[in-house]
Amino acid sequence: MAPLLSAHRGLERIVSGLHSRRCPASGAPSCPSVAAARRFRARCPQAAAAPPVAAPTRVLKFSIRRSDSGSSAVIVKPQQAPAPAPPTDYAQALRASLRRDSITAAQLLELATSPDAGEGGPLLQQPVQRQQGSGQPLPDTMQRSAVASCSDAIDAVLDWWRLDARVQAPRFERQCSLKVPGVADAAAVTRGGRMRGQCKEANQDAFVACSIAHPDGSSPAMLIGIFDGHGSGGEAASQTAAGGLAGAVPAARAQLRARACTSSSGSSSSSSSSSPPPSSQQALVTAFQAVAASMAHDSDFIGCGAAGVACLVEEDSITAAWAGDCRAVVGLHVGSAAGPSLLVHSLTRDHKPNSPLERSRISASPNGRVVQPRSGQPHRLCGVGGSSTLSLSRAFGDGWAAPLGLTAEPDAVTVTLPPRAPTSAAAAAAAAAAPSPSSPCGSRTSSSSSSSSSSSSSSNSGEAAAVSYARHVLVLGCDGLWDMVGNTDAVAIALSAPSAEAAAEALLHAAQRKWAVAYAGSFSDDITVAVAFLPI
Repeated sequence: MAPLLSAHRGLERIVSGLHSRRCPASGAPSCPSVAAARRFRARCPQAAAAPPVAAPTRVLKFSIRRSDSGSSAVIVKPQQAPAPAPPTDYAQALRASLRRDSITAAQLLELATSPDAGEGGPLLQQPVQRQQGSGQPLPDTMQRSAVASCSDAIDAVLDWWRLDARVQAPRFERQCSLKVPGVADAAAVTRGGRMRGQCKEANQDAFVACSIAHPDGSSPAMLIGIFDGHGSGGEAASQTAAGGLAGAVPAARAQLRARACTSSSGSSSSSSSSSPPPSSQQALVTAFQAVAASMAHDSDFIGCGAAGVACLVEEDSITAAWAGDCRAVVGLHVGSAAGPSLLVHSLTRDHKPNSPLERSRISASPNGRVVQPRSGQPHRLCGVGGSSTLSLSRAFGDGWAAPLGLTAEPDAVTVTLPPRAPTSAAAAAAAAAAPSPSSPCGSRTSSSSSSSSSSSSSSNSGEAAAVSYARHVLVLGCDGLWDMVGNTDAVAIALSAPSAEAAAEALLHAAQRKWAVAYAGSFSDDITVAVAFLPI
């Protein structure tokens, strides 16, 4: 005990010396105790009246080291404490995190060819002929045989999944197709996932694909959306968000149009001259806000929610709005200095808690914080002292996470398509390859069972054929697709398909194959894909 008592007394002297200070005005010593601090202020009125100076806080780190002989030593290491983050108003942080962009295909091409193009920007590539196979050389017959047997095993797993899914609920597998002349030809497909080698109880994904009449009677637009539910009751959250947007977007467009007509009455400019970016973006954002407000007041969505992305496709533009990690990617045929090229660009950016702007907004909320449970795992949103976490920073529903900084306020972007060349040979080829009109999917409830023959038609869906049709493509998907298929591969697979229905099935099949390999057939996320072909 004697060595420890002596060390303790020495520690007190060290701490007293480290914390001692003198007044710059009178030179009087300062003591960290409360009583001494009062005497110090009485003897030094200049220091008492002066405002406090923000000095770096000194933190002492104590440790006791024992030697082999049994003696003990107390080690004191002063270290600099991190400066506290300045308080930020949450509304200001929310405004800073919102994205409202409008860009043309020519500007995307300029960004893609710029030497300063960063990661995540548009990617320009030459349209190459994709041959069957992985593209890697097979040095001998034995390796070819191994690859063939592996592919056969994966096909057997997918056939087992398909047979097992037939006994599930009617909404476990759904598909829909829609064609709006002069605008786009689209198809959507969804398939439930697996857990512990069995089908999940419910498919928590939903989609919407419908035609929306223009308020002034001009050509209609196409609304396509993908929604990924999570939590107990996530399937109800995704279906509510999909159905809500299907009704809210036309209402918002009509309301904005009427407001524009009222504001422009009496002026020489016609209300029909409003440009697509403000009207389309405002309509989608207003619809998102209306659906989010409705779900926020519904007690059914306190413990569950849904991420979502919706695209409004018009003759000369694509407008996307999203909240969460559902993604929309475009592949545009453009003319560059190297000749005809394919421009691949992700319209959306995943809303994750570790994103700098999202993290700043969450930190500005009263109780929210961002944590990483383990090294290498995704960052998650959680409350102070709470056990519930969420891997998203924006979503519909999830009332429990609203005080922690979760929001459904969407980001939005509009891309103006390249000018059309209807007399070109490429456009004629695209028109000849266009599929026959199919029954429209007016809302999330209009669907049909997916065909079981997709195995034979898309057994090599990840390996696109040598044919690539000249047309623009828009690919939407939930994380079940994008966790396994990259943006460039998704565009290439879609463009190699003869129709939107075949493209959606090929993408879903490609993602399923990779899920089967990654988890040995025991697990797969719900997968939902929508593909739209646009004339050039």
